[in-house]
Formats: sequence, structure tokens, C-alpha cells
Amino acid sequence: MRITALLLSATLCAADLNAADIDNADLSALHSIISKSNVNLPTTNIKTRDGHYKKFDKQGRLRADMEFRHGKLNGTSRLYHPNGKIHKEIAYQDGRKEGNLKTYDDKGNLLSSQHYHQNMLDGLSRYYYSSGTMKDEIPYQNGKINGEWRHYDEKGMLAWVRPYTNNVINGEAIAYYPDGTVKKIMRYRYNQKHGKWQTFYPNGNIETLDVFINGKQQGCSKTYTDDGTIASAMLFKNGLAVASTLYKNGQPVTKVCSQ
Repeated sequence: MRITALLLSATLCAADLNAADIDNADLSALHSIISKSNVNLPTTNIKTRDGHYKKFDKQGRLRADMEFRHGKLNGTSRLYHPNGKIHKEIAYQDGRKEGNLKTYDDKGNLLSSQHYHQNMLDGLSRYYYSSGTMKDEIPYQNGKINGEWRHYDEKGMLAWVRPYTNNVINGEAIAYYPDGTVKKIMRYRYNQKHGKWQTFYPNGNIETLDVFINGKQQGCSKTYTDDGTIASAMLFKNGLAVASTLYKNGQPVTKVCSQ
């Protein structure tokens, strides 16, 4: 006769379980992990398993806490660091990730917060430095990056912004100096350099100017001194340099590009 309490809480304790085993595995792999523990479970058929299950390592430390319904993960599963701090919290519905997935370091600091819909990343994922400062904000839609990926330095200042369309960089990306001044502007068309690329001095004056068409450098590329005076120019055709000009006091020694 099966005891109701066993259905509600089963302890798995014969084998070590790495936290990543659950997070990175699909449900069938998770079932395999559990079955290798060689423990008498409340139900022998994983497809009909119901209730609350815990996994302990050989030292008796809680490493995983899971809830099953009709053989599928449901509710919030928790994985633990060896010191007992929560490593991951994963929301499931009918065996799929559905809702928030949070990751913590062994001191309890939040390292990442992601949102899933139908087992795919969906919505804004946030990643943090161990200090708690925001590191990255990445927008997902149906498992792919769509929108502006924002990266921050350890002081919380915006370091760069890159636009994505279905996991491909597409549009105008901007990098910044620590004080927020624009350092570089890069333009892409579906993962290829396309359009003007510019770098800037900390004082805001332009440092370099390049032009790309479908990934190949074209036309006149120029460099400038920090006071804005042109220093050199190089002419490109289909990605190949065909001529160059040096300037002295802003005047060309040999002119191959218009200013």
C-alpha cells in the first residue's frame, strides 16, 4: 500500500547531482538523472510521478528541490550551492520553462534574471556583476535576441548598445567612454558592416571615418587629429586600398580624396 506522504515528498540521496544537470537538460535527461540514483521512489514510472522531490548529495546537503505533476516538472524548481544558498530558481509548467529563471552566486547575490515562455527566452534578460551592478540587458523574443542589447561597465555606466534582429546585429551600434561621451558609431546591415563607421576623441571631435558597403570598405577613409584637422586619407574599392594621402597642417601632399 502506497503511503500518501511518500507521494508528497521523496528524498533522492544516492548520487551527486550537479546543478547544471537540471538547468541544461531536457525533461527526459532529468528523468535519467533521477533514475540513476537507485532509490526506491514512490512511483516506478516517471510518466506518472506526482509530488514534491528533493535531492541530497553524499554529504547530506540539499542540492535540488522539484515538483512534479503527472510526470512533468511544474512550479518552481530550486537548485542549491553546497553551502545551502540557492543557485537557481526555475519556473516550469508541464515540463517546460515558463516564467522566471534566476541565478545566484554562493553568497546569495543575484547574477541573472531571465524570463521564459514555452521553454524559450522571451522578454528582457538581465545580468549582474557580483557587486549587484547591472552588467547586461538583453531583449529576447521567441528565443532570439530582438532589440537593443545594452552592456554596462562595473560602475554602472552604459558601455555600448547593439541592435539585433533575430540574433543578428542590425542597425546602429554605439560605444561610449566612461563619462557617457560617444566613443564609436558602427552601422550594420544583417551582420555585415554597412554605412559610416566613426570613432571619436574624448573631447567629441572625430578621430576616424570609414565607409562600408555590404561588409567591404569603400570610398574615402579619413583620420583626424584631436583638434579636428584631417591627418590622412585612403581610398578603398571593394575592400582594397588603392591610394592614400598624407596631410600637413590640413593640406594634402597628394590628393586622392576630397575633404
